[in-house]
Amino acid sequence: MLHEPTAAEDPPSSGDQKVIGRPSLGLLIVVWAAIVLSFAFCWGGLAQPPNDPSNIVPIGLVIGTAVAAWYLLGTARVVVRQGTVELVGWAAAYQVPFDQIHAASAEAGFQLVLVSGRRVGTIALGDSLIGQVTGQRRANRVAHRLQELTGIGTAIDPQTWHQDSVTARPRFRAISHALALITLLVGGTVLINALAG
Repeated sequence: MLHEPTAAEDPPSSGDQKVIGRPSLGLLIVVWAAIVLSFAFCWGGLAQPPNDPSNIVPIGLVIGTAVAAWYLLGTARVVVRQGTVELVGWAAAYQVPFDQIHAASAEAGFQLVLVSGRRVGTIALGDSLIGQVTGQRRANRVAHRLQELTGIGTAIDPQTWHQDSVTARPRFRAISHALALITLLVGGTVLINALAG
């Protein structure tokens, strides 16, 4: 269980924002290395012959999708703005006003417990095996930082729950950037091979 803050700092002023949580750099590096190794294995080991342009599209789509997912993971975050906490996930983001937050929890990754009892989180600080082994250290850090900035506690009292008004909004811009990455990887490779051939 997390400690209660003694006093809240001033929340960010209008227009300011504080990013208080992101995916770990180590995780992003491991995922990127896995993508590169997968590409090398697919292109060199599975594609026959390796330099045949007909292999570009199927392999490129798979690797491009993996790169797009890596991009969406890398841009996931927890942001505090004046009066709201933004939880950015894979394909959607929650704008959560302070008055809709009942508590901050780090029991299964970082989550906000809303006034209705519903829990919302982000892939940036989601539950993982490593998190369980390490005692959710990163999620706890973010919960503590949020408590310092907002004064939000951690005590969960179901008797006070009522309907919340928090909704998710799709991350259209980030998804379009991810699709552009796929198009650039596949289209650029096809173009280079066409020019080289």
